[in-house]
Amino acid sequence: MLHAEAQLIESSLAFILQLPSESRTEKQNQLVADFISSGRYFQKLSSSEALLELAKHLTLEIHHKDSVVFHQNDMGETFYIILKGRVGGYKEDSLDAEFLFTLNAGSAFGELALSLNAPRSCSIRALEYTELVVVRKEIYSQFESGNRNKVIHQIKVLLRHNPSFGMLEAGKLGHIARRAFLKDFGPNEIICREGERSHYVYVVQKGKVG
Repeated sequence: MLHAEAQLIESSLAFILQLPSESRTEKQNQLVADFISSGRYFQKLSSSEALLELAKHLTLEIHHKDSVVFHQNDMGETFYIILKGRVGGYKEDSLDAEFLFTLNAGSAFGELALSLNAPRSCSIRALEYTELVVVRKEIYSQFESGNRNKVIHQIKVLLRHNPSFGMLEAGKLGHIARRAFLKDFGPNEIICREGERSHYVYVVQKGKVG
């Protein structure tokens, strides 16, 4: 019975994490937050509210057997939790890759990407069909207890100088800022498409859009 319940939760999480963040319900986001809440990597988050906000931005990566998740010496911008399957770690310092370890469902890897700007210390490859929960550094860092207040302050200042938000009273402005986050977009990256439904309002902090 417990195994069947675990499989149901696993399949539910996989379904939720493939949805666009704006399409997820609060109940779905809470299920994701509950899944990650026990991980030691999330103990630095400022509050349960921050955990729930972070959960909204997690995604799913699917890797088939022998698919490479990342290579040794790649720069790390993501952290992974294994939802389903297994991965193996390899050293690629020589012609023959040296096998290091196996990680199973529930394990996490790539966590140094959350705190250090260091290259990957080894390569990771899927040993079977594998589903990975993806945590992106740019999002995670905004919800750490030490950084969250700084980010909220940045957003408040940005909104205060925007005609659409500048007339709001401080309490309402603060409420919006606490639910907002910063996101970087590269040159020519599409932010939204004509005709698509969006639940976000974007305010440009730096750069230009067209």
